[in-house]
Amino acid sequence: MHNHKNLSEGGRNAWLNNIELMSDYYYQFVRNEAAYTCALESLGQAIHDARIYEVSFPMYRMNGLVLHDLDYVMRHRKSPIDSVLTIETGREGLFGKLTITHF
Repeated sequence: MHNHKNLSEGGRNAWLNNIELMSDYYYQFVRNEAAYTCALESLGQAIHDARIYEVSFPMYRMNGLVLHDLDYVMRHRKSPIDSVLTIETGREGLFGKLTITHF
């Protein structure tokens, strides 16, 4: 990048400074993603160990995403756990249900 001829000196310096500024953000993102995956794997193991067959949850902002990711993690374990993720309507609004179909 230091020898790129299409960028001016100011453009090159701005680009390199942006990379330096974003590196801290990127490393924090990687650490957070690893912690999130570890937490999901631990939760999947706890569901397996306790033989939990159903998890119901209100459809708040991130709950559906987290349970979708949990479903993915459980399906890709060494001993996969099959589940079905559904959205239903109850008296108190929308709620999701993660049903374990096979341990």
